[in-house]
Amino acid sequence: NKILFAGRLSIGKGIHILPALMKRLRGSGVILEIAGDDGYARGLGSLRKWLARQFGQDIDQVRFLGRVHPDKMSTVIKRSRVILVPSRWDNFPTIILEAMNYARPVVASINGGMPEMLDGTGCTVCDLQGDNFVNAVENMLNDRRKTEEIGKNMRMKLFRSYSPDIV
Repeated sequence: NKILFAGRLSIGKGIHILPALMKRLRGSGVILEIAGDDGYARGLGSLRKWLARQFGQDIDQVRFLGRVHPDKMSTVIKRSRVILVPSRWDNFPTIILEAMNYARPVVASINGGMPEMLDGTGCTVCDLQGDNFVNAVENMLNDRRKTEEIGKNMRMKLFRSYSPDIV
């Protein structure tokens, strides 16, 4: 089982939630793939190195892929069971459109335009406070039939709402 965070490493993208998620998933066999360029924050330095320290013993369940060429991104998305979008501000994240294209469910934060993008798909949109996000990801991973159904809903929403004829 693989889950995916795709985006530049940034505190604003919600990366701070990833270590708690992997702690909860410890021993489950789930691998978190992180596809995106390293970022830097004052006082923290390299966010990739900061994240690696935060993961602690769970680092063996994490794969830092770095920047993934657009031609290869489809392979990364297709091998993921769930796409994570814990952003604090994204208005229209491209990764959600990509998840729709490959019929992958998303767990996203309530911020920005994500609730509207995911409306009617069955994807979980939740607050990052407490265990909400972590619980939502765990619930998705524990119900393969539900994730397959949500994936189909995602693909239908892509064609219903974001096809070139409509846009």
